[in-house]
Amino acid sequence: MSARRKQAVRKQTATVRRWPRLSLWLALPLLIVGLLGWGVAVLLDPATLPVREVKVQGRFEHLNQAMLSRALQGDFSVGFLRTDVERIRADVQALPWVAHATARRQWPDTIVVTIEEQQPVAIWEGKGLLNAEGEIFYPVKATFPAGLPEFRGSADETRLIVAAWRESQAVFEQLGRRIVSLELDRRHVLRMVLDDGVEVIAGREDVAQRLSRLVGLYRDALQGRGADIERIDLRYANGIAVRWKKGQAG
Repeated sequence: MSARRKQAVRKQTATVRRWPRLSLWLALPLLIVGLLGWGVAVLLDPATLPVREVKVQGRFEHLNQAMLSRALQGDFSVGFLRTDVERIRADVQALPWVAHATARRQWPDTIVVTIEEQQPVAIWEGKGLLNAEGEIFYPVKATFPAGLPEFRGSADETRLIVAAWRESQAVFEQLGRRIVSLELDRRHVLRMVLDDGVEVIAGREDVAQRLSRLVGLYRDALQGRGADIERIDLRYANGIAVRWKKGQAG
């Protein structure tokens, strides 16, 4: 056999030997992908990682337990990793007494739902409730807390109404009185009724200053006569108008 032929045979043999190695390197990534796919399929199998517990965290006074239970009836049969926690969060968040809700997975088999309950400061228009941020929500009327003041006005100005109530209530607390109803009308005239039945009209300008003037007058001249007063009008630049109940005199 000639030298050239021997060299060609050696090259052909070397090429044949390289093919098994090359095939192995090509097959290895496919094998890894296959193993990963198998592993993911096993983990996603509900029988491998089932949901065994739904844990609810938070302090509730008014949240309806039956409604909460219905909101938590998600499709947990799909397993821990496939359970739609965002859907659970949205269903719980939609409940009227829920201000904020989160839902998350807790390894290896628990769904944790955290709930922050609404904190109402007033009844809104006799139909809903108002929280401290001026947000209106509409729970079942039978769940309304007792003793809340009632607010009326434009739904677009609820934040302003809550702020006016806070400012005014801080003043009336100095007199031992509490606001039971408050209205901000279209002209921005503030009207309040106190727990002794006296109506107070504060106008729409310099409300804090006018209320402070009322405190001084009340302590000097009106103390102990609340039962005789029908209305106090603070809309005057330099004074206060008092309307007495029939049969009473200033």
